[in-house]
Amino acid sequence: MRIAPILASCLMLPSGMLPAQRTEHALLWRITSPDLPASSYLYGTVHSRDGRVFHANDSLWQVAARMPRLIGELDNDEARGGAMGMMKNMTMPDGRKLKDLYDDPKDLARVEAVLKEELGPAGMMADRLKPFWLMAMLIEEQMPKDSSAVLDDMLQQRARRAGHTVAGLETLQEQLDAVEAIPLKDQAGMLLDLVKHDLYSKDLEKLVKAYASQDLGRVLRMMERTGSTDLVDEQLIVQRNIRMATRMDSLMQQGPPSLFAVGAGHLPGDRGLLKLLQERGYSVLPVAPSRR
Repeated sequence: MRIAPILASCLMLPSGMLPAQRTEHALLWRITSPDLPASSYLYGTVHSRDGRVFHANDSLWQVAARMPRLIGELDNDEARGGAMGMMKNMTMPDGRKLKDLYDDPKDLARVEAVLKEELGPAGMMADRLKPFWLMAMLIEEQMPKDSSAVLDDMLQQRARRAGHTVAGLETLQEQLDAVEAIPLKDQAGMLLDLVKHDLYSKDLEKLVKAYASQDLGRVLRMMERTGSTDLVDEQLIVQRNIRMATRMDSLMQQGPPSLFAVGAGHLPGDRGLLKLLQERGYSVLPVAPSRR
């Protein structure tokens, strides 16, 4: 079990989904169709407060300013309203604890030591949380916090201040269900792997640098080296891509034009959003960065 799945969901990208062709050096993509009077756009975002990710593409902010509708993976304000339900999904069922997921006491001790060191007081509740969410917390703690909001949330905040419509391609429950489909034992293995590899801090730094330079191909190659499981890719990436592409199609046909902002890992590959949209008859072209 390796770390690629948790990076995919907590940061940006899946593994094992490299396209056969060269990946364009771009995060922002223009979507057109002869059936539509105006273009929509798709941006590969990242769930990070690192200042570098906010300056990756000034073209993004130009497009965002003129699009009347912003569609994220979730409507983040709406998702925050479901925090109580989310906590229930994050907690292990039937009174189970973290110790029940590890056969070797040494593995448990190693995981608990890192949780205590990295999470401080929050680590006290770690024994009741599902390992997936513990991984998310550990990764979040490592990342720079230059901004008060992560990139995807800032996009939505700006859109609301400008009077634009904000909505989500998925519901919070749909995302929680995708995580729920990963067995707890598998999640525990992923958490142990994260701990054994020093939280992959060096890899996270490389990923952020690659993202900030818009080198999506390099990020994907890095992710491929870490590996993943078919189940995790299927649940966290593939099935969600299909659902999001279907809903993007419907939203564009209904209008108005939109800026779609979803995790960058959902864009590339034979089962990525770029390919799925092309299969539905759309032209999807990279937008060159515009730097001030």
